[in-house]
Parts: sequence; C-alpha cells; structure tokens
Amino acid sequence: LQDMTGASGFSFIDLTADLAGIAFANKLKRDAGALTKVRDEFTTEAHMPTFSGLREGLSAKRFEVDFGTTADKRFQDLLEQIRKRVNDMPAYR
Repeated sequence: LQDMTGASGFSFIDLTADLAGIAFANKLKRDAGALTKVRDEFTTEAHMPTFSGLREGLSAKRFEVDFGTTADKRFQDLLEQIRKRVNDMPAYR
C-alpha cells in the first residue's frame, strides 16, 4: 500500500506475487516432502498465477476513486479473486 504514494503506485500484480509467495512458504511448512518436490519439479506455471486483468501503477487518488479503502467491498472482492487464483494453482491444491 505504501507504493501508491511513490512513483511506482499500487500494484495488484505485486500483491498477487506476495500472496503466491506466502502460499508457497505455507505449503513448504505443511508438507515435509514439498521441498524435495520443488527441488526436482519446480515450474513457475505451477506456482504463479497469471497477472491478466490486474492493474498496477495506481496512485493513492486513483486507488481511492476505484476502490475506496482496503475495507471497501470493491477491493475485498478483487482481493478474494486474487486469492482464488493463487489457491487454484496446482502447487497449492
């Protein structure tokens, strides 16, 4: 969220990558054999969802117009869609 006050702006792509990283770490913590599988079979396609349709570079003003706050239903709905993209990845099922 701090990015929206800087030159790069807020990025749903960045948020997606963050959530995929968290899912990846949680998978490794839950499944003792996952690290070996990752070592032998890792593919980006199995671990990172597509970024299609996700916006980036939103200024604080643009974010407020389009999403209000992070508590706003518009933001929460998109966040849930992104979480679903991550959770639907083969590596996290």
